[in-house]
Amino acid sequence: MHDLDYIRSNKERGEALTAVTTMDISATRLIFVLFLIFCPTHIYCKFTVQPVSINTTLNSTVQFSCEAADYEILYFLVDCIQANREEIRNRGFKDVVIPIGGGALRGVLTAKAYDINNNTNVTCVASSQSTLPVTSDTVFFMIQGLLASVANLDYTFINGSSVLLTWTAPYTLDNVPITGYYIVNGLVNITTTNNNTNITLSTTNPNPCVLNNVSVSPINDFGLGSSSIKNFYYQTVPLIAPNVSVILDQLLGLSLQ
Repeated sequence: MHDLDYIRSNKERGEALTAVTTMDISATRLIFVLFLIFCPTHIYCKFTVQPVSINTTLNSTVQFSCEAADYEILYFLVDCIQANREEIRNRGFKDVVIPIGGGALRGVLTAKAYDINNNTNVTCVASSQSTLPVTSDTVFFMIQGLLASVANLDYTFINGSSVLLTWTAPYTLDNVPITGYYIVNGLVNITTTNNNTNITLSTTNPNPCVLNNVSVSPINDFGLGSSSIKNFYYQTVPLIAPNVSVILDQLLGLSLQ
């Protein structure tokens, strides 16, 4: 009798547990379906255009942009602070959001490359009343000032009036090119318009007793960088004389004939 009651009791408990489990699964499915109905953009929509990191020269102006579909609000964060805040605007940032059709928004953040903004992080945020905010990739704003001086400045004599000048380019940020070099050779100034790291200097009637001063400065879009200086005396190249033994052999041969 007691065994029968025990079996019935366990059966009732099992049926109750199954009912509770079934109810939990049904409730979970219902919540998920409701979530899909009322928050579809949170599940499916992404940024159609992500912002990208920008390297530039000091005092230039650049623009970050992003796009998202099916959101009501779009804005930028600059160092985790909303871009429309006065403290961010005072640093040279200005954002604007433009509807581009089809429920999509485009955000454009204009930024001035001031010293204070170097290594700034930028993020785009999209949200609406029915969804949680979503964030884009976090990107960085890197600023290149004046370039440092060139390294390993050296010279090699080609002949008595020409010298090959060589050097190693200074560091610069990616996509911020060295646009040329400013070279001062005595009283002669030369500006190159490429990033070649060598140049041949020539002079007429060089004086080997006068010290020659040469400086090289790198150039980028911001201006003229630091200079490196090299001093040297021009060297006269000795005349190449024929081998004396050869001449003597030729003379002996003639005399024997």
